[in-house]
Amino acid sequence: MSSFALDAFSMGLVMCWLSGLLALGMLVLWRWETTEDGFGYWVVAQACLATGVAFLLLRGAIPLWLSVTVGNGLILANPVLIRVGIGAFLRAHLRVLPDVVLAIATVTGMFVLVTVVDRIDLRTVLMCVAMAVLDVRCLLALRNVSPEMRAAARLGQVVFGLIALALVARALWTPFAPESAGPLGEAGTTGPALTFLFASAAGVALPFVLMFLNSLRVHGRLTEARRVAERASDTDYLTGLRNRRHLFRAVSALNPTGRIGLLLLDLDHFKRINDELGHEAGDRALIAFAGLVPDLLGTEDLLVRFGGEEFAVVTPVNDPAQLHALAEAVRAAVERDLGRKARLDRPITTSIGLASGQAAWLDALLGEADDALYRAKAAGRNRIMGTTVPDTVLES
Repeated sequence: MSSFALDAFSMGLVMCWLSGLLALGMLVLWRWETTEDGFGYWVVAQACLATGVAFLLLRGAIPLWLSVTVGNGLILANPVLIRVGIGAFLRAHLRVLPDVVLAIATVTGMFVLVTVVDRIDLRTVLMCVAMAVLDVRCLLALRNVSPEMRAAARLGQVVFGLIALALVARALWTPFAPESAGPLGEAGTTGPALTFLFASAAGVALPFVLMFLNSLRVHGRLTEARRVAERASDTDYLTGLRNRRHLFRAVSALNPTGRIGLLLLDLDHFKRINDELGHEAGDRALIAFAGLVPDLLGTEDLLVRFGGEEFAVVTPVNDPAQLHALAEAVRAAVERDLGRKARLDRPITTSIGLASGQAAWLDALLGEADDALYRAKAAGRNRIMGTTVPDTVLES
């Protein structure tokens, strides 16, 4: 058979060098960047692989039994630790004891085969089969992942599958060509060299897959944190309603020439409630208002806490009569139910200012509604006032 010019020692040295660099890179990522649960196990696993290959390369410089048992033991620790890391990463309960038992039994068998029997072909078959089984178990551990990590998990399964196939091919080849047995395809024959190079390439690709999984999880966490932060910045802490900032963002997303209706609502004599009954009673009134009014609104209406005891409703209803009817329903419900819902000894009323016009001119609408609200309060409170902003005013 033809043979590769690249000898076994050189192939092993390249693998050891690449694995060591990857272990160092993963260590840096683990200690100085954001990583998820389980990543530390993957760092140690990669270090075990690099160190294990180094021990195999030291044959001749150290006793053979030490090179074989420690080197292969560290290499076997690689998939075991990777699977432990997958369990921690996915927060899944994975049974690790069978992996540990298989690794220990394999190392024990390797020790016997190097010190008692001296069968390098049997050592090769035993090691390849054990590693293939451990890689398949890692493959199976990646089955249940979240949708955003599914593509990376499938890639990891492919890599584990390719490594297992290469190892099984090497194990099947060895009985028919005993002279090709040995670590790192040392005989240089084409089949073992190909399987070794194939498994090594997949093994070098694996850390990148694991780092990709970590990056997706971190990105998902950052995206969720950003979403929560954005929602918090748009949400009133006391009532849970959206706030003034959200109102401007929501209206800016509408068709600029589309018409909207606007209600500004202010709880009457709210300062008196705080002064006479305490701020806790005032907070109860605000919270009760936030729970009462949404039931009176449509699905496209937006209720926000505008500030203090002032609230705003943006609605697609812009016909003056319909807008006034909506405001009257809110005013009547507040007068009838709010005091009771807030567990106060008095009724609470609200004054409402109305305006309607194009969405692009929200500032003008707010000004009109605020003027109308002021007039409602000046006229005795617990009433509705408002005008429709003419298009000629909005376009001026």
